Amino acid sequence: MDVRLNCRVVNCHSRVRLIRSMFYLLLALVFVQLYGTHGKEIRIGGLFGGDEFDIESYAAFRIAIDYVNERDDILPNDTLSYVMPQSSKIGTFETIKRACSLLQEGPVAVIGPGTTTGVKAVSPIFDSLHISHISSAATDPTLSVYSEQFPFLFKMSSPDTYQSDALFDLIEHYGWSKFGIIASATDYGRNGLNSLQSQALKRDWVITAVLYFQPTCGMTAESIDSMLYQILSKGTRVVVLNCLAKYARIILDRASELEMLGEGWAWITTDGVTALGSVYDDCGDVPLYLKGLIGTRPLFSAGALYDDFSEAWKNKSKMLMDEIRDPTCPNCTGATTGSVSCLPPGSELGNNSQCEVDRISYIVRVFDAVLATAYGIHNYLRDGWVLSPPRFDDDICSAAELRPWGRGELLARYISRVSGDGASSKIGFTNLRYPVIATYDIVNLVEDGWQTVGKWSNDGGTNELSTNESVYFPGFTETIPEDSKVDLSNIKLRVITIVEAPFTMKRVGVTSKEKNKYEGYCIDLLNKLQERLKFQYELDLVPDGSYGGRDPVTGEWNGMVGELIKGNADLVVAPLTINYERDQVIDFTKPYQDLGNLILMVKEYPQNNIFAFMDPFSTTLWLVLGAAFIVCGLATTLVSWLSPFGKRGAYSSGLDVVRDKYKPERNVLNLWNSMWNTFSLWMMQGAQVTPNCLSGRLVYGAWYFTVMVISATYTANLAAFLTVQRLDSGVNNLQDLADQKEIKYGTVKDTAIYEFFKIQVTEPYTTMYKYMEQMSANVPNSSVGFDMVQNSYGKPKLQRYAFIYDSIPLEYAANQQPCHTMTIGRLFNQFGYGLALQKNSPYVELFSLEILRLRQQGYFNTLYNKWVVSGSCESDASASTKTSVAQQATINQMTGVFLLMSCFLALALIVVLFEYCAAAKNDKEKDASVTFSGSFVRRCRSIQKDVRHNIGTCICCQNDNEGSIQHDLAIQHELAIQHELTIQHELAAQHEVIAEIKSGDNNKTVTGRSDFTYDNVLVESEKQKNGSNLSQM
Repeated sequence: MDVRLNCRVVNCHSRVRLIRSMFYLLLALVFVQLYGTHGKEIRIGGLFGGDEFDIESYAAFRIAIDYVNERDDILPNDTLSYVMPQSSKIGTFETIKRACSLLQEGPVAVIGPGTTTGVKAVSPIFDSLHISHISSAATDPTLSVYSEQFPFLFKMSSPDTYQSDALFDLIEHYGWSKFGIIASATDYGRNGLNSLQSQALKRDWVITAVLYFQPTCGMTAESIDSMLYQILSKGTRVVVLNCLAKYARIILDRASELEMLGEGWAWITTDGVTALGSVYDDCGDVPLYLKGLIGTRPLFSAGALYDDFSEAWKNKSKMLMDEIRDPTCPNCTGATTGSVSCLPPGSELGNNSQCEVDRISYIVRVFDAVLATAYGIHNYLRDGWVLSPPRFDDDICSAAELRPWGRGELLARYISRVSGDGASSKIGFTNLRYPVIATYDIVNLVEDGWQTVGKWSNDGGTNELSTNESVYFPGFTETIPEDSKVDLSNIKLRVITIVEAPFTMKRVGVTSKEKNKYEGYCIDLLNKLQERLKFQYELDLVPDGSYGGRDPVTGEWNGMVGELIKGNADLVVAPLTINYERDQVIDFTKPYQDLGNLILMVKEYPQNNIFAFMDPFSTTLWLVLGAAFIVCGLATTLVSWLSPFGKRGAYSSGLDVVRDKYKPERNVLNLWNSMWNTFSLWMMQGAQVTPNCLSGRLVYGAWYFTVMVISATYTANLAAFLTVQRLDSGVNNLQDLADQKEIKYGTVKDTAIYEFFKIQVTEPYTTMYKYMEQMSANVPNSSVGFDMVQNSYGKPKLQRYAFIYDSIPLEYAANQQPCHTMTIGRLFNQFGYGLALQKNSPYVELFSLEILRLRQQGYFNTLYNKWVVSGSCESDASASTKTSVAQQATINQMTGVFLLMSCFLALALIVVLFEYCAAAKNDKEKDASVTFSGSFVRRCRSIQKDVRHNIGTCICCQNDNEGSIQHDLAIQHELAIQHELTIQHELAAQHEVIAEIKSGDNNKTVTGRSDFTYDNVLVESEKQKNGSNLSQM
C-alpha cells in the first residue's frame, strides 16, 4: 500500500512538471509572437544629414533594403524595413537629436552617419545602448586606433591611413620629395594625412607647408589667397589637396587665376574630391585648367554585386532622392526645407548617368553596409537566437541611467564575423572593424572625367602600386613636373629686423615716412642680396622687440622667430643666433658672421701712482735682482784680484819685470768700480773697464745675459702696465666675474646667450644663471645693458654693471665715445649669425649659396671694418679687447735666469784655478830654473800677501796708500834677494865653464848652450858683476 501510495505521489509530481513545462513553452511562443521578429519586420535605422552626400546615401540605403527583401537567400522569412527621422536642420547637435528620435523606433542597427564628425557625436549614445551602427565614409584613423572607445562602430571604408600610404607611394613613384598640403579644418582634413606626414618625415622629405581652411559655403577666392601665396612663396610645385569636392572647386578656381594649374605643377587630390562630389558641373565637359589632376579613389566596382547595384541605381535613385528633396528649391538638398547645399546651378544629381555613379563611390558602401547588417542578422537567426527589438523610453537621451539592449552585443559579434558578396568588394571586417582589404584606384582627370590610371592595394600588410605610363599633369602634359622651383625674381618678401647697433640702426634726421629709415651692417647685407637675387622686400621691425624665445608654459615662440612661425614674415635679416632650439622651428642660412660672447665693463678711473714703474716686477724679484747685482760686482772684484791675468792679480803675483806694466791699472776693478761697471751694464750703457782674464769675462757674460732678459721682461711688462692700468678691475675673464660678488652682471632675456646659461650644467655657467635670476640682473634689450655699463663709470664696484652679450655689438660699443668701456676675457660659446626663413622654405639654399659667395669675396670683412671697428676709440678698443690684464713678473718666472748666472759664476772660480796653472807654466817656460809648483806657490803667496795688506784700503780707492807702498818694498826686497842668489848661481856656473875652456878649445860651447863661447861668457860675467854691484848700492 505504501508502495502504491509512493507511485501515485511520483506520478503526480511528474505530471505537475510536464504541465509546468508546457506552460512555459506556451508563454515563450506568446512572447515570440508578441515581441520576436522572426518571420516579421526587422527595423534598420538610417541616420543621414541634409547635404548632397546624405541625399545620395538615403537613395542607396533604400535600394539596399529593397534588394535584401527581394533575395530569397538572405532573411527568407523576414522583411527589412527602415526608419529615418526627418529634419530641416543640419549640424552636430541636430544629428544627436535625430539619433535619439531614431532609437525610440526600436532599430536593431543603424546605418550612418557618413562623416567622422557625425560618428563621433552619436557613438557614445549607440555604444551605451549596444546598438550597432555602420558608417559608409567615416575614415578618420582615430576611429580605428582607439577602437575600444567605439565598440559598436563598423566602418565600410578603410581608414585614411591606407589612403596616406597610397599617396606616399604615388609621390615616391614620381620622384618627388617636397610638397605642400592644403586641407579643411575638420576631422577629415586634419587627421586624414597624418600618416603621410609621418612617413615623409621618416624619409627626410620636406613638407613645405601644411595649411588649413574653414570649410563654409561662403568661401571666396580672396579668403584662400593667403594659403596659395604661401605655396607660391615656398617654391612648392606639388600640392596635396584634402577636402570635399565643393570646397576644392573654389580653391582650384582661384589657383587657376594665380597660374598655379599650368605646366610645371602637380595637384594630388584625395577621395573627398574624387569620390564625394564633383569639381566640375554635372559631369559635363571638364574645364581645361582642371585637366591633369591626379588622386586616389576607393575602389568601388570590384564586388560581385556591383552590377546589380548599378542597375538599381539607374532605375531608382532619382525617384528616391526626389522623395526628400524640397521641390521648391532645385538646388537644395535638405531633408525637408531650409538646408541648402553648395552645389552650383545645374549640378543636381540623379540623371542616371554612369558618370554620376563614378563620382559617388562611397554611396556604394551604404549599399554594402545594409548587406553587412543583413548578413549578420541572417546568421544570428540561423543559429537559433531570438531577435527581440530594443525598447527604449521616449526620453532615452535624457535618462539618468541607460539600460543597454540585451541582444545588441551578440548581434554586433555576428556582424563583425560576416563574409559575403558586396557591391564595392567582398564584405568582411578586421578585428578593428574596417574592411579586410584596402584598395584604391589611381585616377587622372581628363576630358571624360576621372580615368583610372593605376591601382594601389594593401593585402596582408603588403603595399602594391601599379600605374599606367600615360598620365597627364596640369597643362595637359605628360612631362612629370619637378617638386619645387626656386626663383626670387620679382617676388616681394616680408622682411623683419630688430634695432641693434651696429647691425640695424635708425638713420639720424630721417622721418618715419621715408623709405630708407635704417642703416647698418644688416641693411647693407640686405641690399646686396637684393641686388644679386633680384627680389623686392618690405622691411619692418619686429613688433615686440624680441629676438625669439619659447614660453616654457605654452611652448609658443615670441619675437622674430615667432613671426616666422606664424607666417607673418618671410625673412629675418638681423643678428639672430643660430642654435638648436630655433633650428627645430625655422630654417637658417649658412652663417654670415662668426663670433662668440664677451663681457663689457667700464675701465678703471685713472689714479696717480708715483711708484708705478715698480709694478712690472714683484717685490721678491726686485730683491733677488738687487742681490744678483751685488754678487756680480763682488765676483768681478774677486776674480780681478785672484786671477793671475786679472788687473790686480797680474800686478800682485807677477815678477818685477812685468809689474810696472800692470801698475797703472792694478786698482781699476776694485769693488767700487766693479759695482759701477755692473750698474752700467744693467742700465745698458756698457762697462767702462772690461776684465782681461777669462774668469772675469765669464762673470761679465753671466751678468750680460741676466741683464738682457731682465731688461726685455721689464720693458714688455712696463708697456703692458702703462697701457692697461685703467683696465684692471680685478675681472679678467668669465670665471673671475662669477667668483666675485661686488659687480652686478646680466644679459638680455629671451636671447640665445640667455638660453645658453639656462641649459648649462657645468660651472661657472650654472652659478652665473642663478645669480642673474636671483638679482634680476637681466635686461630687456642690449641698449639698456650698454647704458647700465656706461653709467657705472667712476663708481664703486658695488654700483657697477657688467654686460654679457655677443662680441660684435660689444666691440662696437667699446669703440664709441666717451670710450669708457672695454671688453673682457676670451670668446666663449662661439656661434654664428644667420638669416632666418620659415621652416622648409625653398629659398634657404639660394640665400646660403649667395652668402658663401660673399664670404669668399671678403664682403663681410668689409662690412665688419665699416660698421664695427671704425669707431672713434680704436686705440682704446684694441687695448680693451686684450684677453687678460698685465701680470707682474715673479721670481718663479726668472729662477732659470739666476740659476744660469750662478752656474757661470761658479765656472769663473774654477777657471781662476786653471789660470794659476797656466801662469805657473808660463813662468817655467821663461825660466828653466823655476819649477811649476814653485811658481804656483809663489803666485799664491803673493796674492795672499796683497790681499792681506790691501783689502781694507783698495776696496774703494784707486791710489796706493802707505800700506801698499810698504807691501811693495817688501816684495821688491824679497825679489832682489832671489835675484842675487840666481846671479851667484849663474856666475859659479860661468867660472866653471871658463876653466874648462882654458883647458881646451877657446871656442868650445857649453853643452846645450850655443851662445856660451869663451868670449861671450867673459862679457856676460862682466855685466853680471856690474849689475850685482849696482843692486848692492
